[in-house]
Amino acid sequence: METQALETLEFDQFCQLLARYAQTPLGRKQLLELTPSEDLNSIEQAHVEVNECAGFQREYGRIRITDMVDPALILERLGVEDTRLEPEQMLQLTRLI
Repeated sequence: METQALETLEFDQFCQLLARYAQTPLGRKQLLELTPSEDLNSIEQAHVEVNECAGFQREYGRIRITDMVDPALILERLGVEDTRLEPEQMLQLTRLI
């Protein structure tokens, strides 16, 4: 999508507004990096995923993920050979999973 169209639609401001409601730092980061898609297949797949999440919430209630930590640093550390995680880091990944 053209930059001028995104500016006209105030897409950046929209994403910043939505980011206020993100429950995790990772979700906030991904939302702020969001770009519109023009690929029909990926749009349809996203709709399927949103409907699946909405159905899950209707059946089981809202998922609380506000205490979730951003796993990026822990996962980055796992990429180093012969590195071990601290017990607290393992617990954080277990909660995430």
